[in-house]
Amino acid sequence: MSDLGPYRAGLAGLVILAVGIGLLSAPGAADAQTRLKYLTGARELTMIPVFVAEDQGYFRNQGLALEITLMPGAPLVISGVVGGDAAFGQPAIPALLRAVQGGLTVLMVANFFDRHTQVGVIRKEALPPGMTPETYLALPLDERVRVLKGRKLGIAGVGGLVDVVSRFLVRWAGLNPDLDVDLVNVGNTPAMLGAIRARRIDAFLLTPPIPFQVERDGIAIVYYSGPRGDLPALRELYSTVLVTAPAYAQRHPEIVRKMARSIAQANAYARQQREATAALMHRLFPQIEPEVVRQSTLAVIDALSPDARFSARAIAQQIRILMDGGFLSKKPIPAEEGTFWTNRFLD
Repeated sequence: MSDLGPYRAGLAGLVILAVGIGLLSAPGAADAQTRLKYLTGARELTMIPVFVAEDQGYFRNQGLALEITLMPGAPLVISGVVGGDAAFGQPAIPALLRAVQGGLTVLMVANFFDRHTQVGVIRKEALPPGMTPETYLALPLDERVRVLKGRKLGIAGVGGLVDVVSRFLVRWAGLNPDLDVDLVNVGNTPAMLGAIRARRIDAFLLTPPIPFQVERDGIAIVYYSGPRGDLPALRELYSTVLVTAPAYAQRHPEIVRKMARSIAQANAYARQQREATAALMHRLFPQIEPEVVRQSTLAVIDALSPDARFSARAIAQQIRILMDGGFLSKKPIPAEEGTFWTNRFLD
């Protein structure tokens, strides 16, 4: 079994993130490039478009150099961008919509994922007596989810995307997430891995590689995949998005256009060059088993937006899902383009 080391992503990882993949300009090149501070919550596979854009020279060709800072949570990513501390950020959609509903002025300018990236696993020991993994996986999805009744389901923070998807999935299967399952706020990714290994939780949903690692270790089995589109009702639930402040976009429209187009190029490359992208992720995450990195990368690529564009229909769906789940109040949020999102920088 792997230890927790490969999955620890704290502020100490900033140097690895910024320098290890060449995101800081080389000496002598800085004067020719626009240096941009970029905020994100974690160094993980949801950053595939950023990693690819750097590796393929899309940022460099546009005269951009990113300085990435890891922030402890999406709300701080958003407030840092809105407050002018950074030009761009990559928050998850639930925190972003809460910020919009709360009156913060923020602008989504490129979409990383058309589907959420969480993959669900359940411990083999948590299956009903006499049920084999093969029998369990042969069940329809709603019946697989109902096996979670009475089990401990780990979440990575109240109100985050993992919480949203977990509750939606449980409710969709006919269970009450507040009564029929025990939602355990485990915290960050390393804590989730430790919790399922120590049998403190029975199941969880996370962006790979953790789900595939515990499956490979023989602890759990994958019962649900967001990137694969297992549940039609969640197929257009966004994961993370590229945001800037409207005032910054007004002052620097060309920089925003270059940034958004670089992400779109990277999405298209990753979808077309899947094995090359998996090899890049192996170089960036060498501590994780090569086959786990490959499997995880290919899964996350399935969720990438092909053109980095948003749609009013999908935005309205995000709002509805979060309101129905109690993650937003009933205060209306306009879903039309030009409010808090736009595709104009991708034209």
